[in-house]
Amino acid sequence: MREENEREIVLHILQEREHKKTFSNVLIRRALDAHDDMEQSEKAFIKRFAEGVIEREGELDHTIRQHLKNPSTQVKGTVRILLRMGIYQIRYMDAVPDFAAVNETLNLAKAHHLQDKVGFLNAILRSVCREKEAGAVPGKKTIFIAGESGAVRAQRALTTSEEAALSMPEEIRAIWEEDYGKETAGALAKAMMAVRPVCIRFDPRIPEEKRQETIEKIRALGATAERAKWVPDCWYLTKIPAVTKLPGFSEGIFTVQDESSALIGMAAGLSGDETVLDLCAAPGGKSVLLASLLPRGKVLAFDLSREKTDRIAANAARMRIDNITIREGDATQENPELFSSADFVLCDVPCSGLGVITRKRDIKYHVDAEKIRSLVRLQRKILANAVRYVRPGGILLYSTCTIDLAENDRQAAYLEKQLGLVPTDLAPLLPKDMPGIRGNCLQLFPHIHHTDGFFLARFQKPEKEAERG
Repeated sequence: MREENEREIVLHILQEREHKKTFSNVLIRRALDAHDDMEQSEKAFIKRFAEGVIEREGELDHTIRQHLKNPSTQVKGTVRILLRMGIYQIRYMDAVPDFAAVNETLNLAKAHHLQDKVGFLNAILRSVCREKEAGAVPGKKTIFIAGESGAVRAQRALTTSEEAALSMPEEIRAIWEEDYGKETAGALAKAMMAVRPVCIRFDPRIPEEKRQETIEKIRALGATAERAKWVPDCWYLTKIPAVTKLPGFSEGIFTVQDESSALIGMAAGLSGDETVLDLCAAPGGKSVLLASLLPRGKVLAFDLSREKTDRIAANAARMRIDNITIREGDATQENPELFSSADFVLCDVPCSGLGVITRKRDIKYHVDAEKIRSLVRLQRKILANAVRYVRPGGILLYSTCTIDLAENDRQAAYLEKQLGLVPTDLAPLLPKDMPGIRGNCLQLFPHIHHTDGFFLARFQKPEKEAERG
C-alpha cells in the first residue's frame, strides 16, 4: 500500500499547485519534509513523479484532448490531474506496469469520491495503453483539413506531436525563436526536459584533501559524483539522499549552487580586500561565495524582507562566514548612504527564471511577454541605483538566471549606453575553452554548457563620470 500513499502525496502536491498557484519546488519540499520517515527511494519516487507530471503538462493535456470522443468536453480539476498522472506513468515510468498505472489512478479517483468518472478515466487510460503497445508516436493524431496534401498533413501532425512532447508554452518558444532562431529555440526546449544532477560547490577555503574525503563519503552512500567542467570547486551528484543529510553539509564544507551561478566567483576578479554589495542577495549563495574570497574584505547583503534576510543569515552561519553584514532593503529605492561606497556591486536581479526550468519545472507556466516587460522595468530601477553605489573605478557585475535578450543583452547595453559604465572583458577571468564569451558578456545555455541558463555582464565605473542628461 506504500505506493498508493506515494501517489496520494503526489496528487495533493498537484492539487495544491493548481488551486493555490504555489511553485511546485516549494510544495514538493514541504511534502517530503512532512514525510521524513519515508525511505529515500520513496521520496525520490514522489519528487520525480510530481516534477515529471508538471514538466510534461503540455504534452499530457495534448494527449487528453486527442483521446476525447467529443473535442468540446471540458476536463478540469482533479479529473484532469488524475489523467495527467496516469498517462505520465504509462509513458515514462517503466518500473510501473501499465495495468498498475491504470488501476492505481482509478483507485485514487474512488478515494476522492469520483466514482462517476471512473469509466471516463479508464477509457482514456486504456486507449493510451493501446497506443503505446502499437508503438504510436505519443499524442500524434493526423487531423485532415480540406485542400492539404497527405504529406503536409503528416508533417503538421508530427510537428504538433513533437512540440507537444516538449511541453514548452508557445509564447516562450516564440520569444526564443525571435531571439535565437528556431533551431536554438527547439534545442532549448528539449534541454529543459532533462533531469539535471544536483550541483554542490565546495567552500574555496576547504583544502583538496578534505574535499576528496567528503566526496568519497558521499560515494560510499551509493551516489555518483563527477567534478564539474567549468568551476573546479563544483561537483555534480546523482543518486543521493536529501542534500542536508550528506556528509559535510552540516559542517559547511559545501553548499548547493549550480556551476553557472558559481562562475560569479571567477567573474568578480576579486583581490581579497574589497567592499562588496549584493543588492538582491537571498538565499545568499552568491554573497557567501564572494565573502569566502575576501580574507580582508567584507560583503554587505540586502534583500527585501526579514524572511529573505533570515535565509541569507542561515546560509552564512552554516558556511562559517563572518564577514557578511545583512540588512533589509529594497533595491529599487535609492539609498544615499551607499553612494560610491563599494569596490564591487553584484546585481543578480529578479528575473523570469527561464534558465532554471530544469530546477523549477513550472516557471514556464508563469512567464509571458508582459511579465518580461515588467521585469525589465524593475531591473532598470535596480540598476540605476546600483551604478550610484559603485565607487569610481569599481566593478559592477550584472547577472540573471534567464535566457532572453530583453533581460540580458539589452540590459547590458542599457548599462553601457544609458548609465555610462564601461564594459570589461570577461575572457581573462573565465576558463579559456568556455564557449559563448562575447567581450564583457557571457550567456550560458543548458544544451551547450550543460549548466543552468545564466547570463553575466561585467562593467567598470569610469574614474571620472561623464555628465549625463
